[in-house]
Amino acid sequence: PVDPAITERAPDIAGTDKIYSQYGLGLVVIFLPVVLAGKVMASLVQIDQRIPIDFLLSFYNIPFAILGLWFFRSILLRLKATPEKANLAVVLLAITTAYWKYATTDFSEITQAAFLLGAMNAYLDPSPNKWRKISLWCALN
Repeated sequence: PVDPAITERAPDIAGTDKIYSQYGLGLVVIFLPVVLAGKVMASLVQIDQRIPIDFLLSFYNIPFAILGLWFFRSILLRLKATPEKANLAVVLLAITTAYWKYATTDFSEITQAAFLLGAMNAYLDPSPNKWRKISLWCALN
């Protein structure tokens, strides 16, 4: 059942009493395997589903943070930075900004940053099919 407070502020769609999300499908695609794994874990050890689901979801941003840092380094190298400077910049980005904080929370900003950095990295790619890569990263965002 939908919370009455939500129905009061949700847009009224003619012909239906359903409420639709304002967000895209990206997080659903990311979260679905994690939630299913949590449900399987909960059924195996006979505990409340929220415990393993919340635990697993707390780690979902880490791969995206690493991917974003990898794209950032690749962008710097494509812009003719030396590998030493690129590595230092990646370390500085990872530990002296809010990047590390978003990597450890369930906010989607780090995932969006990884996808945007992927699009920027693809844009700097000299290959002829770079527009497909750019489109893919923008669509994922």
